[in-house]
Amino acid sequence: MNNPKISIIVPIYNAEKYLSRCIDSILAQTFTDFELLLIDDGSTDNSNKICDEYAKRNYRIKVFHKKNSGVSSARNVGLDNAIGEWICFSDSDDWMENNWLQSFMDFETENFIVEGYYYKKGNIHEIANRLICKKCNISESIEYLYKKQNIGLLWCRAFRRSIIEDFKIRFNEDFKIREDEDFILCYMQHIKTVQLSSIIAYHYNMPDLSKYKNCEIMASIECTNNIIASLFIILKEADYKNKLASEIDRLLIESIKLLIRGKKEGWYYLNMYKYYRKRSKTNPISLKPKILHLLQMLFTFFQKNNSNFI
Repeated sequence: MNNPKISIIVPIYNAEKYLSRCIDSILAQTFTDFELLLIDDGSTDNSNKICDEYAKRNYRIKVFHKKNSGVSSARNVGLDNAIGEWICFSDSDDWMENNWLQSFMDFETENFIVEGYYYKKGNIHEIANRLICKKCNISESIEYLYKKQNIGLLWCRAFRRSIIEDFKIRFNEDFKIREDEDFILCYMQHIKTVQLSSIIAYHYNMPDLSKYKNCEIMASIECTNNIIASLFIILKEADYKNKLASEIDRLLIESIKLLIRGKKEGWYYLNMYKYYRKRSKTNPISLKPKILHLLQMLFTFFQKNNSNFI
């Protein structure tokens, strides 16, 4: 039997409430040449049993049980065991229209395919975030997807596995936030074009983002630094626009947070901020970074004139 065309990776942690809906929507796809990798990341509810029951009934399903160590670790287990030509991801609390996979395969000669999505937060009605259907160069696609709030979403993308393996791309397990965007930009370093699709087939349950407010600041700032470094690799100087400027703004905000908390690492990232700002020749985009940009100059002044400062 030939390897499946697509490997679908679903990281799972305590998702019993929605898991069957997610799996059923995948099994109902009109495109059937796929394998489904369910990665149980140490669930303490019935998610592990649900996975095992589905695997007994369908030969395309593979289940991996592991000690809880986060979504990046779970996705890496999926990548390590996937054998499909393409990689797709799904979150365990979401669901797909039955043309989700086929809509990617309509562009299977490309190396990277991106679609829009439906999203819902709380009790509001679903909203469609649709893209134009167009083949773009990398710089154009980054600016467009940034404006469309679709720059760091795994599940509305199809990745060619050979590129992932050839360049040893994996999720950084130290990052607890925006690890997906870091992965995507690492992948985009090795391709030349992006195929955008106007199809929408994925239903995204938007989580409560407040839970990320207490994310370890060092992990967050290191991820931001990685993302900026990737953007400099991907973009040409003429394309240093909104996306790059916004990430440099973010680095400034996170550097100031570190300094306020008495973390001397903040100085390193503040110097990186100054380097990136000068190199990119961009200006702060919104009011808060503009104000902090002035604070940054004050921090630098105190650092030079008081060796005991922080």
